[in-house]
Amino acid sequence: STPGTYEVKAVQAPFLSSSPVHVEVLPHGKPIASLSWTTAKKPSYFKGGSGVLTDGKHAAIAFQDKGWTGADTPFRLQLELEQETQVDSIVLGVLLNASAWIYPTANVTITSEGANGKHQPFTTSIKLPYSANAVAHRFVSLPLGLQTQRLELEFTPKALPKAHPGAGQPVWLFLDELIIY
Repeated sequence: STPGTYEVKAVQAPFLSSSPVHVEVLPHGKPIASLSWTTAKKPSYFKGGSGVLTDGKHAAIAFQDKGWTGADTPFRLQLELEQETQVDSIVLGVLLNASAWIYPTANVTITSEGANGKHQPFTTSIKLPYSANAVAHRFVSLPLGLQTQRLELEFTPKALPKAHPGAGQPVWLFLDELIIY
C-alpha cells in the first residue's frame, strides 16, 4: 500500500529465483463517481467492463486478461468526479506488447466541464518509445491543470511505427487503470 517501485522475484522448487519484475504502486487518486462509455460500440476487448479502469488492480501482462480494455478504433468515455475539484493530471495504465501490435500510442482529446460550463477541448498524445521485444505494463501521465467535475476522453489509436513489421496499420491500445490526481 506504500507508493513506490518494487522489485519482486518468485522462488519455486528447486529454489531458483525468477527474473525480477518491477511493480509500481501509485498513490490513491481522486474519487471517481461514475465512468461511462459514450461511443456506440464498446471496445473490442471489454471483458472486465468499465470497472477495470477504476478498480485499483493491475491487469496481468497478457492482453487476454479480463483486466484490460482494448481497441484499435477510436473510443470515448466520460468520467464524473464526486465534486468539482482541481485535476492536475490523469494517469493511465497501458499495455506494451509490440509483437501483438499492442502499442500505447494515441491521440487523446480531453473535454472538461465545471461550474462555469464546458472548457475548450484540447488534444494530447500517449507515446512510449518503440521496443520490438518489450511486454510490459506502464503508466503514462497526461497533465491537465484545470478545475472540473466532468471529463470526456476520446482515444484515437495511431498507426504502428515505421520500425514495426506492420508499420502503418492501426495499433491496439489497451488500458488498465485510470487515476485522477
